[in-house]
Amino acid sequence: MVTLFASLLLLAAPPSADTTHVPESLRQAVVRYIAPFTTDMDATEWQVRWADLNDDAVQDALVTVVGPDWCGSGGCTLLVFEAVSGNDADELGAYRIAAEISQIHDGVTVAETTTEGWHDLVVPDADGQPRRLRFDGETYPSSPGEGAPMPEPTERTDPSVRTDPSVGTDPPVVVLNETP
Repeated sequence: MVTLFASLLLLAAPPSADTTHVPESLRQAVVRYIAPFTTDMDATEWQVRWADLNDDAVQDALVTVVGPDWCGSGGCTLLVFEAVSGNDADELGAYRIAAEISQIHDGVTVAETTTEGWHDLVVPDADGQPRRLRFDGETYPSSPGEGAPMPEPTERTDPSVRTDPSVGTDPPVVVLNETP
């Protein structure tokens, strides 16, 4: 019998963090996006995590922005930048903003499930409960409160549930085959 926690349902590994190498093109895209809304750039920091959100074999950027203009009592802002390649990159730039999600705490996870060709994101809401943010063809919801609640923790012996031993977490990440 596998004990499932709501925050572990349908989850793949968290996006990988690489704060040492940020391409100049992403740095420019982030600054271009945040500058009009930022009163003190010196007090604003950001961290980049990488994940291929739309399965195009190119790493997209999940940028957590921290600063007085980007954080409040409910958390900080997550910017999702889609990596653009080929002729589109010449016209649009190497990264385009795909979503701005406010009230984010630590714990953004990329799910194996997809909606409209993009992986769902799982984030905690204000009460710490996991919410699934689904891409709607244009963007993700603007806050965890707009996401779908994850199922309550249950115990399951369903054979369609398996643990993924390749992910070194304790307890292990649980992967469901097709359905939530």
